[in-house]
Amino acid sequence: MGKQKFFLGIDPKIIELFNNKDVTGLSKYRPKQVVIEGSEKRLIRDMDGIIFVSSKDGEDDQREKNFNEGDVRQRLSYISGSITNSPHQCGAPCRSKDKEGKPCDKLTFRQNCLCKRQRST
Repeated sequence: MGKQKFFLGIDPKIIELFNNKDVTGLSKYRPKQVVIEGSEKRLIRDMDGIIFVSSKDGEDDQREKNFNEGDVRQRLSYISGSITNSPHQCGAPCRSKDKEGKPCDKLTFRQNCLCKRQRST
């Protein structure tokens, strides 16, 4: 019988529109529904851009990284904040010379601003 695998994702076009902060493009996004069926793999892209893949015995090579509910919620809040132009305060230990170690007060759409990255030496 084999191993059945499922993948739920988003059309790459939507990801591109998010990354480009193209709110107009997102509001106009209206793809046609696509259904591709084979003996070992079935792919569906719905009209909202959600992609569902069902496959048997490794016929689909999608990434297999699982995110817990908290991670998903956090990632979606960053995307939502970016679209609505609502950044949050970084809060990570600041790396600026005059504020080093204190909570960073910069606004960001990411988890942490660029001050969290390692300094090159």
